[in-house]
Amino acid sequence: MLTCILQCLRVTQSVIIAKELQPRFLLGMDFLSANIAVASFKTGLLSLFNDLIHIKIHSFCDDTNCVTLSRRTCVQPFSEMLLQVKTPKNVNNKSVLLENLPHRLPVAVGKALAFCKNNKTVCRVLNYNPYVVALKKCLKLAKIAGLDTIAAVQRVDEKNADTQATSALESDIIRF
Repeated sequence: MLTCILQCLRVTQSVIIAKELQPRFLLGMDFLSANIAVASFKTGLLSLFNDLIHIKIHSFCDDTNCVTLSRRTCVQPFSEMLLQVKTPKNVNNKSVLLENLPHRLPVAVGKALAFCKNNKTVCRVLNYNPYVVALKKCLKLAKIAGLDTIAAVQRVDEKNADTQATSALESDIIRF
């Protein structure tokens, strides 16, 4: 049994703990039904106990699910860059899938598999604007998606692969 305090209301619930869950916290249908829950995705709120408590719905864009820019960078008009980004500690020495954030950025982020080493990896961005875009240090640039979102994997022949399309880290080639 776990006792949680939700906006000054003490709630006791039996829970199951899973290691490395993505997302980090899930509410089951039994909990939602028993506590008269209503989820409003329009407002981004979860209501419990007949509107007694309103809780913000979990975002996939918090600090544990996003990569942030390591340093301030200017991206030239209509150009593409590989940028070094910081990764959360929980994905260190693992392969991750980087995706666009749900909110709009002044650059497009390329969806890619990346290997995180020493809490760093690289992220490919494209400035599609006719002007220079300045990206601030610590800007959330991409979200980390679970590898379960990959539908198919195709083997790459390294002899015929384009050498200019490789990333700045040596260890980001994934062999299947």
